[in-house]
Amino acid sequence: MIWEDKEHPLRNFSATVTDDQRFLVISGHESTSGNSVYVKDLKSGKGGIVQIVKSFENDFDLLGNIGDQLVFMTNFKAERKKVIGIDFKNFQPVNWKDLIPEQTEILRDAKMCWKNIVGHYMKDAVSKLYVFKPSGIKTTEIPLTGLGTIDDLTGSVADSMIFFSYSTFTSPGIVYRYNLSSSKLGVQFKSQLPFNPDDFETKQVFYTSKDGTKIPMFLVQKRGVKTDKSTPTLLFGYGGFNISKTPEFKPERLVFLENGGLFAMPSLRGGGEYGSAWHEAGTKAKKQNVFDDFSSSRVPDSGRIYFYGEIGYQWTVQWWIIGGSCNGATPGIVQSCITCCGCHGHAPLSEIYHWLGMDVRFR
Repeated sequence: MIWEDKEHPLRNFSATVTDDQRFLVISGHESTSGNSVYVKDLKSGKGGIVQIVKSFENDFDLLGNIGDQLVFMTNFKAERKKVIGIDFKNFQPVNWKDLIPEQTEILRDAKMCWKNIVGHYMKDAVSKLYVFKPSGIKTTEIPLTGLGTIDDLTGSVADSMIFFSYSTFTSPGIVYRYNLSSSKLGVQFKSQLPFNPDDFETKQVFYTSKDGTKIPMFLVQKRGVKTDKSTPTLLFGYGGFNISKTPEFKPERLVFLENGGLFAMPSLRGGGEYGSAWHEAGTKAKKQNVFDDFSSSRVPDSGRIYFYGEIGYQWTVQWWIIGGSCNGATPGIVQSCITCCGCHGHAPLSEIYHWLGMDVRFR
C-alpha cells in the first residue's frame, strides 16, 4: 500500500492491521506525543480510508478489535490512561465507550490476549499485572515477586499464553509465561548469575517533602547489614520529562551493596509515577519541587539528626548522590556528587561545588 497526506507532507505515519486482517489502521504524528487515526475496512470492499481521530491532543494506541469495535489504549479524558472501544460504523467521539475505565493506578501498557485484555499498571512506581474481561471486569492479578518492573508484555488473541520480562534492583529481567486458561505462571528464561539475588532486600518507604507531599523511595541493601551512621549511602534521583524511575537492575550497584552500602532512589515530582499532575508539579515554575523532594530525603535541620527519623532509619554521615540531566545538582546536602549528562545551566556548578568543598566528578 502507498498512501500520503498531500496537505500535510511533514507529518509522520505508521500502519498496522488487526489480528483478524479486517482493519487497516494508520496513525499520524506531528510530534512525540498525540496522534490522529485513520481506518479502512479491508474485508467489506466498500468505502475508502476514514479518519476517526482528527486532533493530536491525545495518544491512541491500537490494541485490536472486537468485531466492528476498535480497541485503543488512550489518555483521552484520562491522565492515567484507560482502554476504550470505537465503533467503526459510528465513530464520533460522543459514541466512544470506556471498556476499562481510568484506574487509580497508571496504565503503562495493555494487550488483547485470547479472550481477555491484560493491563500493565504502575502503583507507587512498581509494576502490577491485571487480567480484564472485555467488559472491563477485573478477574485476576498475576502474582509478581518483590518490587519490580515489567517490560515487553506480549500476547495474541489466538493464544492463551502471554509473556513478559520482570526485573528488580537486584535481578536482571526474568522472562515469564502466564497461561490465561489455566492461570499458571512459569519461568521461560532466567539468566545464570554469579550471585544470589535473595542475598539482597528492597523496601519502599515514604517521606515528607518540604511542602508536605509524600514521596516514595526505594531502599536496597544486603540482607543482614545493619544500617547506622557509618553506613555508606548512595542516593539517586531524576524527576523530569514525565519519565518514571522504577526498579531496574544495574550490576555496578551490586558492588556497592556487597560492600555494605545502602542504595536509595526516591520517585521525584517531574516524573510520571503518578500521572500528569505529578509530572507538571515538577516542571517550569514548579521545578524547585524536584530539588526539594530530593534534598528532603535527608533533612539535617528538621529535628531528626539523621534522615529517616519518621520511618525508623538513622541516616549516614557518609553520603553521596548521583543524578543525570534533571537532578544531581543539589549542592549543600552532600560531600560528594556525581552528575551524568548534567544540564549545568542551573548554576556554575564547578564554582559552587568547589566553594562548598565537595568532591565533584563529571562524566
